[in-house]
Amino acid sequence: MQICPKGNRRRAEKQKGGRTEREKATGGGEVSEKRERSHQKAAMTLFKTAPVVHIFSSRDGDIIVRSDLGCYLLLSALPTSPCLKTHLLHPSLRGGDHYFGSCWHSSLYVIHGNMYVEATDLSEGPVTQAQQLHPTCRGGCRYFAIPEGFLIAFPDTVRLVKNLKTGQQAADQALKLPQRPEEHGVLSYLYWYVPDYVNNSFFSLHPRVMDFLPGELGQAQGTWELIKALHKNSDSLISQSFKAAMPPSKTAPVVHIFSSHDGDIIVRSDLGCYLLLSALPTSPCIKMQPLHPSLHGGDYYFGSCWHSSLYVIHGNTYVEATDLSEGPVTQAQQLHPTCRGGHRYFAIPEGFLIAFPDTVRLVKNLRTGQQAVDQALKLPQRPEEHGVLSYLYWYVPDYVNNNFFSLYPDVMDFLPGGLGQAQGTWELIKTLHNNSNCLISQSFKVLCKMGFAQEILAKVGHDWNISLPGCDEPEALGMILAKAQFSLPAQYGGLGLNTEQEDWAHLREEEKILKLSLKPQQKAYIWQYQLSLDNKIILFCHDLQVTHDPRAPLEVPLSSSSS
Repeated sequence: MQICPKGNRRRAEKQKGGRTEREKATGGGEVSEKRERSHQKAAMTLFKTAPVVHIFSSRDGDIIVRSDLGCYLLLSALPTSPCLKTHLLHPSLRGGDHYFGSCWHSSLYVIHGNMYVEATDLSEGPVTQAQQLHPTCRGGCRYFAIPEGFLIAFPDTVRLVKNLKTGQQAADQALKLPQRPEEHGVLSYLYWYVPDYVNNSFFSLHPRVMDFLPGELGQAQGTWELIKALHKNSDSLISQSFKAAMPPSKTAPVVHIFSSHDGDIIVRSDLGCYLLLSALPTSPCIKMQPLHPSLHGGDYYFGSCWHSSLYVIHGNTYVEATDLSEGPVTQAQQLHPTCRGGHRYFAIPEGFLIAFPDTVRLVKNLRTGQQAVDQALKLPQRPEEHGVLSYLYWYVPDYVNNNFFSLYPDVMDFLPGGLGQAQGTWELIKTLHNNSNCLISQSFKVLCKMGFAQEILAKVGHDWNISLPGCDEPEALGMILAKAQFSLPAQYGGLGLNTEQEDWAHLREEEKILKLSLKPQQKAYIWQYQLSLDNKIILFCHDLQVTHDPRAPLEVPLSSSSS
């Protein structure tokens, strides 16, 4: 019996000349650096433990299924297909043990355990009820649809049957495995070559197709990298926070960045306001507006240019709005259970993408969860030129296009940590010394600065169109952002301190009267607590402390922002 499946005639013709088109194009089997790295692989694991990948023909074209990702490629012709289309597997067809078909069968077949279903389109679900496999058809390593019925490959034999349910005409014959080409070393068919059991040969895949296969994006490594070394080289106490790799977003300040019909939006729910920009990342036009009171405290804010609505999630409910400053236009709706607990939400033309820690889920409707499909989440790689920095601070991740874009510097001032690194220190402002041999008890005058050094942050939002209550004066926005910055946890560039009770009036000099008693030859050190951003003093606090020790005090005089 001589069988030549669809596409194999083309492959056989290409192989007559001794080299495939791919080998000719690469100069007799030379491969790229990426492929050469793969040559170091040893024999691959058995199929039963390998990632679920199935490659076969159909009437619509050749198909490669990755059940672990919940999707498949539809190609015009393997191995050198110029046309690639990616489709999502229908939810009922996910997790199959075997997927197969051919140009001679109108159906595609999916086996789950000892059951199988038929489909005409893997994205649309089965067209038959689940059927029991006949006992003689169970446990195969590979399944092939051929004109006479089906070929089932077992470890040492192949079995020909006309019907999977009845097992009619079960005939076994010895299986002669095709010999894997040696020019690229010992490589799995999943990674380089697809075995053609019928014609007893292999054919290689187009490089663009190979990126879809497990392991072909390159060798994964997990390493510890030194990102910062800290050294205290002074004799005084240093009280400040150091920015390193950022913690997960679940503990981050509430910041949401997305698009809308009116422009790009950045929401800071903790401040109760948002920026409306003409276009990220380099928007020349910035408007700052307050969130409507009913939209404060949302867990997620998102939208897109494809949706007329903006969405705000509170817990397990969501509302829709057309303007975040005017409130919702719908009643609160319950999220479908499959749509709850996401780490990110995106509005896309097809509906919504929900990013979970390891997967993304595509749904058409948040309330019904219609067409819930999961696939592996490929995180974009953060650019390295600015070191290890959070997307909140430099880069915004685009999960759909798998890349990052950086933000305009003026926009970054609005983000948590964007004003710079916060420090809180005791500064020595005066030293008193009793040079006599007598006890001195008297009042001393101390001249010190008090208030907010507004000129440091004078440029923050200087060309923004601001419509916030309490932001009538130019320096008001810098004060609001500075207060929020100092209240942030240390890992976000803050100090975790509540500065609401401090004096945020304009910077001035004040004379303080301190009544002290000094023993003979004793010294007194007068300290003031000061708050800085990137080593520039922003707030001169009213707290003064007197010590008889030249070392700075240890206690922090301000209350915690979390208390």
